[in-house]
Amino acid sequence: MRIWSLKEYKKLYVLEHPNLADFKICNGIMLLIFAPDSSHIPMTVINITTGAPLLSLTFAPPHLHIIEFVEQFNEHILIKLRGEPLKVHDMLTGAVRVIREFVVSPDAFVFIYERDMFVCLHRDGRVEMWSTEGYLVSDFGGRQMYTYEKPSAGESNGGKTNVINLSTSRRYLFTVLKDNPLPSPENPESSELSFSSPSQQSRIKVVDLQTGKEIGEMACPWGEISYVHYIEGRHQMVTGHSDGGLMIWQ
Repeated sequence: MRIWSLKEYKKLYVLEHPNLADFKICNGIMLLIFAPDSSHIPMTVINITTGAPLLSLTFAPPHLHIIEFVEQFNEHILIKLRGEPLKVHDMLTGAVRVIREFVVSPDAFVFIYERDMFVCLHRDGRVEMWSTEGYLVSDFGGRQMYTYEKPSAGESNGGKTNVINLSTSRRYLFTVLKDNPLPSPENPESSELSFSSPSQQSRIKVVDLQTGKEIGEMACPWGEISYVHYIEGRHQMVTGHSDGGLMIWQ
């Protein structure tokens, strides 16, 4: 694996580990996850700029074959085993916090590093906000908050997250919820509509991550939204649509 500098456009160093299985990057450090041996998963934290090792860790789960995910979040490592609650490992102190209410693995994460919170996106459209302290900040009443996007052919597992956007200040989260298309007037029995049909709408939900509350919703009648991005400095929102159109909201 080669690490490149985007500032100077040059190669910094090369990582050569035959047993390297995965890696996670967060705030200047990289977590290297190696293939498990008979009963342990070795991990190493390195300086992402120099490649120098900072910390070596070993995780010994009771069953290696049922690990659902391993994620790095600031100084924490989140490890989830199938059928068991989430465990948050503190790399600095070695302490382990068990979040017993966290039993269903999400389809994707949004990590809010500045607030020590992470957002879980579930395939059924539910959104949950969790604190690394172990409590649920909000689940928005279990309502559907976004529409799951299946990955395209050839893409890795996991849904697309281009219908989710986090503001630069890390305070506001924007999600896209697509309504089911209404029957077309020409063929009432059909539920298929072109993307440009005004009867097919998408809604944009706005969540205040500081309070964990939904603070707004906007309806877009100009076709299915496939992308959303909020430009905080200009107070503008850009939406891309499946028919190739682009909208700028003021």
